[in-house]
Amino acid sequence: MQQAHLARPPAVDTNGTTPSGAAPRNAFVINLCSSTSPVALAPPDHAGLKRFSFFVSRRREDSRERFRLHMGYFDTQEEAEKLLDIVREIYPGA
Repeated sequence: MQQAHLARPPAVDTNGTTPSGAAPRNAFVINLCSSTSPVALAPPDHAGLKRFSFFVSRRREDSRERFRLHMGYFDTQEEAEKLLDIVREIYPGA
């Protein structure tokens, strides 16, 4: 699990404007798996996980490209940890 450092849409208030100084929301993700080749995204079949976003990130580490499948976003680390038992049934390496 890690704090997300990915670009996301900013928080928007009910008037459709971004409040200045708004605290970041949904800042945590669960790392589901890691690979040296692109990961195919298949939506989970578990009803409790359908409300989350699943996405792939890529970065260069030790001169090779690494791909990671993530699930998010969570407001707190504790919220993400509550789902780990369910997530690990599908992704044991989460």
